[in-house]
Order: sequence, then C-alpha cells, then structure tokens
Amino acid sequence: MVTLGTLTNDIQSKNAGVNMICCDIFFDDENAFKKVRDSGSLTREKVAAYFHLTPEQIVVFEEDDRFFGYKITIQRAQSAGSPSERDLYGTGLYGPLSEYEIDIAPQV
Repeated sequence: MVTLGTLTNDIQSKNAGVNMICCDIFFDDENAFKKVRDSGSLTREKVAAYFHLTPEQIVVFEEDDRFFGYKITIQRAQSAGSPSERDLYGTGLYGPLSEYEIDIAPQV
C-alpha cells in the first residue's frame, strides 16, 4: 500500500459553489495514473466510504487520461459559510486525500 500523496504531483480542493467542494488529483506521469486506475483503489464508492459519505454525495467522479488525473466533486453537508460549516473555502480535503491508501506496491 502507498498513499495517494506519494504518487501525485498535486492534490487540490476548493469550493465549487456554495454547496459543493471540488477535488483535483494530478499524477506525476501516465504510469502512476494507470497503476492507480487499474488497481481499482480509487473509485466513487471507496472515496465515499473514506469520507463517510454515500456514493450519491459524490456528484462528479471522473478520470481523465489527457492530464493523468481525477476530478471529484462532493456535495457539502452544509452550505459554505453556514454557522457550523468548518471549511469555508473547501481547501481542507487535500490533506486527507493525500493520505488515502492505494493498493499497489511502493515504487522503488
């Protein structure tokens, strides 16, 4: 097992309107992207379980081999800026995503 953060060039999260957070995952190269994709470790269902969400709360889950990356858009539990919302700008998901475990052998 390796973490997503060790395989990627960049992981970003940001607001996608007041009700959604968008996460972009960019891999260093095509080989790393294909290893993750082919492992079946990064799926809508597994990411939902990781964040304690239902798969329906992940409204976009796309992979794109043109830029070796994923786009994941998550429905917020509460609107950005609401009194008990803890991540106003939607930037707090990149950390947990970087620790997400991928079921492949570590690269040497």
